[in-house]
Amino acid sequence: MEKTLTLSAITEKEVELFRKATLTETAGFPLTFATRFRELEFALLTDLKVDIQQLLHTDQSYVYHASLKVGDVPEITTRIKENREKRGMQFVVLETLVKSEGELKVTSEAQMVIRLKQGEAP
Repeated sequence: MEKTLTLSAITEKEVELFRKATLTETAGFPLTFATRFRELEFALLTDLKVDIQQLLHTDQSYVYHASLKVGDVPEITTRIKENREKRGMQFVVLETLVKSEGELKVTSEAQMVIRLKQGEAP
């Protein structure tokens, strides 16, 4: 299961607003800007009927293949990389690819654990 979304071009104003919101003082494009492209993760969790109150986000990693820049038109694809159940908990890994003009810019992985209600299947 995966979802894809193409966003509008990244603007200087978006970068500046992100910089202010995250108190980023370094010049250039903030490395943490890729965090903005996680919205499809929530859509997949909704598809899995995950109760967010039972979710613990355990890890987030980013691999940068090329720099994001103003003017890039991000195409985001998020897929369920892993989904397994063990001892009443569901372990989910979501992978998100961020491309622009066909070039892979960022790969991120979100790992989470979901406590299942008794008798509930993943």
